[in-house]
Amino acid sequence: MRLWLAEAAVHLVAEKRNAGQLDIKTGILMNECGRLLHLLARYDEAEQLFRQGLEVIAASEGLEHHAIAGTLHNLGDLMLSQGKMNEAEVALRRSLKMFESNPLFGPVNDRTVGSMFKLGQVLQAKGALDDAEVLFRRAWATQEALSGPDSHGTAAMIDAVAMVLLNKGKYAEATPLYARALATMEKAFGPEHPNVGICAGNYGAALRGVGDIAGSEPHFRRALLICEIAYGPEHPRTGVAASNLATSLLDLGKVDECEPFMRCAVAIDESQHGSDHPETATSRNNLAAVLEKRGELAQAEQEYRKVRKIFQMHMGVRDINYAVATSNLANVLRERGMLVEAEKLHAETLAVFQEVLGPAHPNTIYMRGNHGRTVQLLGGASGGAGHAAVVRSVQTLMAPPINLPTTHPWIQKMTKWLDGAVPPPLPQASQADQINAALAQLAGLGGILGGRLGNRLAKLNAKT
Repeated sequence: MRLWLAEAAVHLVAEKRNAGQLDIKTGILMNECGRLLHLLARYDEAEQLFRQGLEVIAASEGLEHHAIAGTLHNLGDLMLSQGKMNEAEVALRRSLKMFESNPLFGPVNDRTVGSMFKLGQVLQAKGALDDAEVLFRRAWATQEALSGPDSHGTAAMIDAVAMVLLNKGKYAEATPLYARALATMEKAFGPEHPNVGICAGNYGAALRGVGDIAGSEPHFRRALLICEIAYGPEHPRTGVAASNLATSLLDLGKVDECEPFMRCAVAIDESQHGSDHPETATSRNNLAAVLEKRGELAQAEQEYRKVRKIFQMHMGVRDINYAVATSNLANVLRERGMLVEAEKLHAETLAVFQEVLGPAHPNTIYMRGNHGRTVQLLGGASGGAGHAAVVRSVQTLMAPPINLPTTHPWIQKMTKWLDGAVPPPLPQASQADQINAALAQLAGLGGILGGRLGNRLAKLNAKT
């Protein structure tokens, strides 16, 4: 149905353009046609229509017409889907400002909330988590005032707040919010609606974050099934759902079962985005993890190097995605005995996590232990300091406010590095004291890390 509507709309736009009917109605039609093409993942065609629509509306009604705000919102959403975050931010900031100031809409309006939400997603993707959380909480409060606490719109905003909390490493706060959002979406739409699938996948991610890997699997399976029915087997959202399920299966040791889902995600991303797109790099990174798990280390190394290069090209070397790929490459090099290069890359990774997420984020703490393990294996004068960094990471992750259980994959992995011994709990101390102690331990670990961490201590920021 969507494909038929899109083709009909494209044909109608072409007729009006050929007839010289470039008025406000044609501009709005271009906008609506672009939305349909976006849903069908025909991004280049959608962008062309959005930009043409902007030109037609501006020429017909002026730059401040409310249809400009709507088209800018849709263009920003399209840029977000393609990973073009700077362009998305510009369009969505302008859209939000226009909606808030226009008397037809104002600050308490569904369209205003929509632009607020999308801008929050962009800021989250760029690592500005505090700013994203502020926007999401504003959107939550506004949507609740518009439609009540149990509406599907409010549930979507709760889901967004939960996501940013998850990315900040605040798993315990995020999980009940996801459960609430999922229950509300199910009540509003029924069990098989696409929005329910999105919430189910997010809830699975939250459960995985607190270490309940087995509990996350059925939610990921449900999300994939809903996406396949709603969007089809080759849609990007289906690829994301397949990748999430595969990651959960990999964490559970179900390597043979997870690989087809990983390869499905890669195939979808390559067909929709091309081989050098960040989305494709993300799915290839996950596929490399399967190769690593199988012990195919040379192939995994090759994949991680390709992924790292793509992220560097698109996002630079101070980006979390680049840092994750760098860490994965370093892990494989460590397994292959290439410890000097591995230590350098682990130190580079930790510096990025420290800068972007802050020293208190769970991912940063884990990366600190991961770097410590490599230093420990290098031995020599720093070997003891590396061991101590692993111990401190385990203790900090298991202590308040993070409270990871012994069953969490990070804890299990680092405990193996300590010959199976779970370190004693940390003495009661403030989180700042724990972080200062960890930073002091790191001062002698070498690499590029030492000076950078101390200079970032005040930035207790977060993201994942």
